[in-house]
Amino acid sequence: MDAALNVGKNKVYFFKGDEYVQYNMKSNKVVSGPKKIKAGWSGVWPTGVDAALNWDGKYIYFFKGEEYLRYNFSSDKVGKGYPKKISEGWKGLPGSNLDAAFKRN
Repeated sequence: MDAALNVGKNKVYFFKGDEYVQYNMKSNKVVSGPKKIKAGWSGVWPTGVDAALNWDGKYIYFFKGEEYLRYNFSSDKVGKGYPKKISEGWKGLPGSNLDAAFKRN
C-alpha cells in the first residue's frame, strides 16, 4: 500500500499505484474497487500518491514527491492553486517523499 485514508463512518481508502479500494472497517471487507484514482478522485495525481491525510472531515491532503494537494471532500475536487510545495505549506516537514501522514486527536 502507498497510502491509507480514514474518512470516518467506517470508510477507509487504500491507495496502491494508480488504483484505490474502499474498505469498510465494520464489515471488514473491500466494498468498492479496485478503481483508477483518476476515475474517483478528481484532480488527484492519476499515477498515485505517497501519503494522504484527513484533516478535518472537509479537507483531505494528498502528498506526492515534493508536492501536496488540498482536496475538498464535499465538492470532490482539488482546490485552486494546487499542487504546492510541501516545504512551503508544511513548515518543518521534510520537503519530499513523505511515506505516511496522520492527524492525532
